[in-house]
Amino acid sequence: MRKEVRAMSASQKSPIMEKMDTVLGELGNLQVCLGSLADYISPYCTPVTPEPKAKVAGEKLEETKAPLEACLEEAIAKVCRLQGMVNDLIARLR
Repeated sequence: MRKEVRAMSASQKSPIMEKMDTVLGELGNLQVCLGSLADYISPYCTPVTPEPKAKVAGEKLEETKAPLEACLEEAIAKVCRLQGMVNDLIARLR
């Protein structure tokens, strides 16, 4: 459903969805910046330890979600990943 929302022209999107796209774009930019920072300070950090893979407890049925709800869940997931990147960098600093 998310791909359908992005396929709409700017005039078809509601103002809240336009703002949501801006938020997602800025989170993507922040992730790129954190990646660049990680590359830059890597020589001064301890080595990266691989994260344990999460176990999947079976497939869930996909629920129908409103476009805004799907965007918000995507934004929350990005924020969690970014927080993990920052925490990892902090932990690895010598």
